[in-house]
Amino acid sequence: ASQNDVYDKIKNFSSSIEKRDDGYYIEGKKVPRRVTDDVKDWYSRKFKNNDLVKSEYEKAVDDLKAEKGTAGHADLEHAFNVFVDENGYLRDEPLDDSGYVSQINPKNNDVYLILKQNLKERLNSYPQGTRFLSEITVYSAKKRIAGTLDFLSISQEGKVNILDWKFMNLAPWATDVAWFKKGAYDIQLGRYKEILKLQYGIKEFGMTRAIPILMKMERKERKKDSPL
Repeated sequence: ASQNDVYDKIKNFSSSIEKRDDGYYIEGKKVPRRVTDDVKDWYSRKFKNNDLVKSEYEKAVDDLKAEKGTAGHADLEHAFNVFVDENGYLRDEPLDDSGYVSQINPKNNDVYLILKQNLKERLNSYPQGTRFLSEITVYSAKKRIAGTLDFLSISQEGKVNILDWKFMNLAPWATDVAWFKKGAYDIQLGRYKEILKLQYGIKEFGMTRAIPILMKMERKERKKDSPL
């Protein structure tokens, strides 16, 4: 499939998928499963098989929501639109967003500016003529499942790369992402690929990767009466 075919098919179909708090809907009917449901099921199986202790299992399920990092995703989505136009091409001149208030920290744009710079470098690393999509909903009628892709690139030859942002706090003693999370990411990215193959006829894939974004939140000690 050509770049235009792939881009148009994904973009046009996404407009018919409605994302609500409790899941995805198509023509008012709820899609039975979300990609994150498959990830939760995978964690549950690992827990039942005693591969995960209870504290690991509970943290993994809790972290599913945190990794979505609503504020962080909103900041990255905003930065994406600064650099990418409505047709998915890199802008010749980025938009001016000097007045933007970060969702991660409305009082300080430092973290947003780091995310923005990182995204800029990532976008510029792709060959000229690549098209991009961000926060795009996808659906498979055959598997009756839907999800949202954080970042998708389509080369001029129609090859697709999928990236998924994972906002996380690593434990102070940890040197890497926990093994069970890596397994869960593989499940999630595998489902996205499966959806794109089955529903959209995409055959060629390049990189499919979860991108950990480590958030280090430090709070200075404060007096009892002082405001946050």
